[in-house]
Parts: sequence; structure tokens; C-alpha cells
Amino acid sequence: YAQLAIHQDLNINDKSWGLFCMTWLNMVLGNGDEVIKYATENLQISDSNFTSLYSIAEAYCRLKDNCDTAVRLYERIWKISPLHVYPHRYAIALWKTGRKREAMRLMDSSILWMKTAVSLGRTPIENYDMAGIYAFMGNKEAAYNILRKPPEDFFVWGQGLPYLIQTDPLFDNLRNDAEFKLLVQNAINAKSKERDRIRKMEEEGKL
Repeated sequence: YAQLAIHQDLNINDKSWGLFCMTWLNMVLGNGDEVIKYATENLQISDSNFTSLYSIAEAYCRLKDNCDTAVRLYERIWKISPLHVYPHRYAIALWKTGRKREAMRLMDSSILWMKTAVSLGRTPIENYDMAGIYAFMGNKEAAYNILRKPPEDFFVWGQGLPYLIQTDPLFDNLRNDAEFKLLVQNAINAKSKERDRIRKMEEEGKL
């Protein structure tokens, strides 16, 4: 669907959405160069596409180990529109470039940002990003209390998150824990079973 949307010239919004989908899919799969490629193409459609600029920053820090470039991109977005930057993602880039005091201040502000999102009904308090913030700040038990949610929980394990979590620096403090490895593998196994079920239904003409 994303490729069809990208290669048609009738609807610019659909084209942009297709580029966004390819950007996110490659982010999940850990393909940094592809993330930058599709996000940059999306920027050419609209230079105010903050999501694309944010994705490029993410790719540089998370997947290409170039957090200096990521910080410059985050700073650029932050000056234009702070609402388009996840503070905890910006904080990771700052932390990895040695600006740890700034990073922790931003991480603290991200907790308030997340609680505001919860109060507005945009996400439950137990969600992927909140687990990552807790993990980054060393509160392992709070992080695990969220990650122990079943693989069917969309806000913790949806949208390819079992794969994204494998390269997400928010969870580096948990990376070598046996429980973390088990929870991630359980989520991946559940997703594989669901794909097999859908594939079988397609073969039987039920979808």
C-alpha cells in the first residue's frame, strides 16, 4: 500500500502518508539509511513536515550512532515547534553527546508531558514510551510493570514495537536482563502467530 501511494501522482496527501509508512517501517526494522531516504523525500513535499525531520533525527541517533547530528536536528525542531518533539527522545541524543544535565532535565519534563497526554485521553499511563522513560531513569520495576502487559496490548506492544524496542536506547538499562529478553521474545512470538493466522485466513479466502 505504501509503495502504491508513493508512486501515484494524483493525491499528494496519500503520497506523503505512504512515505511516512515507509519511514516508520524502516525505523522498526532498524534501517537507518532507508529512514533518512523516505523522510527526506517527505520533507521535499512539505518543508514543515516536522514528523519527517524528527524521524531523520531519530535515525541518526538510534540507528547511525551520530547523535551530534541528531541534536542539531532536534534543536531546529524545538525552536520552531516544541510540540513536535518527544522530549525523552531529544534527551537521549543530549545524553549520548555528554550533555547529561540537560538530558535529565528534559527527561523529567517528558514525564510531565506524558502525564498531560494521559490526562487528555491520548494514551493510557501504561504505554511503551512511559516504560522507556522509567527504564532510562533506572526505575526498572516501574518499567517492567508496564512491559509485563500481554502482547495483545496495543499501547505497549503494538505498531511493530516488539522490533523497535530491540534498538531503542531508552531500554539500554534493561537490554541484558533475562526478563527483558523473555518479554520481547514472547511479544515477537505472539506477533508471528497472529501473522500466521491472518495468512491462513487469506489463503482460505476469509479475508
